[in-house]
Amino acid sequence: MQSLAPTVSGGGSAVGGGTSPNSGVDLRIISTDNIESVEVIRGIASVEYGDMTSGVVSIKRKTGVEPLRIQFKVNPFTYQASLSKGLQLGKKGGTLNLSADYAYNTTEQTEAYAYYQRVSVNGVWAKMVGNLSMNTSLNFNYGNDTRERNPDDIRSQIASGAKETGFRIATNGIFSPANAGWLKSLKYNVSF
Repeated sequence: MQSLAPTVSGGGSAVGGGTSPNSGVDLRIISTDNIESVEVIRGIASVEYGDMTSGVVSIKRKTGVEPLRIQFKVNPFTYQASLSKGLQLGKKGGTLNLSADYAYNTTEQTEAYAYYQRVSVNGVWAKMVGNLSMNTSLNFNYGNDTRERNPDDIRSQIASGAKETGFRIATNGIFSPANAGWLKSLKYNVSF
């Protein structure tokens, strides 16, 4: 997962600081500051998760009313800023959680020309209508993995990079009918 597809580059070669446009999911694009829970299912998952044969990582974002939270994280390799807020939308409007995140990372302090940047903006609306609990989310993610020209390497002067931009809208819910006998609940999950 750390190289370009051979059809793109003519052979396996690293991109920027080591992104993974070849296959799989680049997990660096996921902000961890507004996550409520993570469930890891190894092996073949149940039919509930669709046609998955090698495991599932199910991430559930926070919903509900929360105070404004502003966080800054700094270490020698990473700078990160995030903010989030959970609002009540009137008595019958449900709740709306909004969050935004920016991260900048270099793998080596002596190689500031190789870096990764991430921007993510998320909104989650949750509402309970009778026996139906539903969530709808809209996510925007941007990842930029860059290796600029090394000013000390006069001979090769190579620059590379990869960018990823994504929008996702998803809705899911659980209907739990009262006194339905054998039927305990119905779940739905639709995303684009």
